[in-house]
Amino acid sequence: MVPRTRRTNVWSVPLVLAAIVFTLTASAYAVMAVKRLDAAAVAGAEPSPGLIEFMDRYGAALMGAELVFLAVAAVAAIGTERRPTGRRDGPTHAPPEEDQLPRESGVH
Repeated sequence: MVPRTRRTNVWSVPLVLAAIVFTLTASAYAVMAVKRLDAAAVAGAEPSPGLIEFMDRYGAALMGAELVFLAVAAVAAIGTERRPTGRRDGPTHAPPEEDQLPRESGVH
C-alpha cells in the first residue's frame, strides 16, 4: 500500500505570515510604548523619528487590521482543512436484531 501524502492547506501560508507580521508589529508597538515612557521621564526629550513615530501614529490601527486578517485566515484554514473521515461505503453497523427476524404470515 502506498502512503498518501498530505497536501498543504492553501491558507496555512497566509496564516503563518499573518502571525509573524502581527508578532513583529506587537513587539514594535511595545518597544514604542517603553521608549515613550522613558522619554517622558527625561524632561525635554524629543521623540525619535522612524519606526517609533510610525508606530505611535498608526500602530493601533495596523495591529487591529492584522488581527482581523489573522482571524479570517485562521477560520479559512480551519474550514478548508481536509480531515480523514474513516468512513467506508455502506453502514458501519448491522441493523438491530428485531429487524432481522422473519415476520409471521397472516394466514392461520
